[in-house]
Amino acid sequence: MERRRKKIKFPLEMKDGRKVRELDELKESFDMRRAVEYFCSGKLQTWLDNVYASDIVDELNKLTGEEEDFVERFTEALGVKCEEEVNVSEIIHDSFLKEKLKRFYPEEESEAMVEKTADTQERFEQLIKAGHKEIYLLSGTFSILKKMKELKLNGLDSPKVVIKAQTAKEFRKQEISLKDIFPADEETEKIICSDGWVEAANELLDVLEMHLQKISQEAKKC
Repeated sequence: MERRRKKIKFPLEMKDGRKVRELDELKESFDMRRAVEYFCSGKLQTWLDNVYASDIVDELNKLTGEEEDFVERFTEALGVKCEEEVNVSEIIHDSFLKEKLKRFYPEEESEAMVEKTADTQERFEQLIKAGHKEIYLLSGTFSILKKMKELKLNGLDSPKVVIKAQTAKEFRKQEISLKDIFPADEETEKIICSDGWVEAANELLDVLEMHLQKISQEAKKC
């Protein structure tokens, strides 16, 4: 007869830092933000399975986090009530983003990286609006708009960009540096690959020519 393997229980940290090991304790000290974070990482489902609450796990496995009634279904499955005001969609986004960042950084570091990483265009623009000057772009394709200025952009997992500036000269004026980021189209490739020396040299020659003309005119007067 096969012996039933004993499940190893581990605690979840809930409200006020309380470490819970049983379902009743989870309900007593329920923290919506932490519970959602554990749900996104899969740690909540594993914990519930370890406390023999597989019926709850089955209900949670039906959720993706994108449902309009997610909070209602999530709390109903756990048998709790959410009395705190939290932005669940933001928590879910940041939690999933943190999981993605764990491929590149240790857990503590990935948590700090969430605040300056964009995985969508909307998130990219939100970070700029919030005043971030150094931003990490994760996968996908992003647009660098003409109004964007003075940014240091770093790529994670080969993101691509479309530069809306018409010329390399125009883009240089935006003072945006790119690292580990690739062009999404031919026009952007031309701008990124342009070292700017030709245009800069032409500008310098124009200035020198004007200066020489001025000297020549002054010499004629003498």
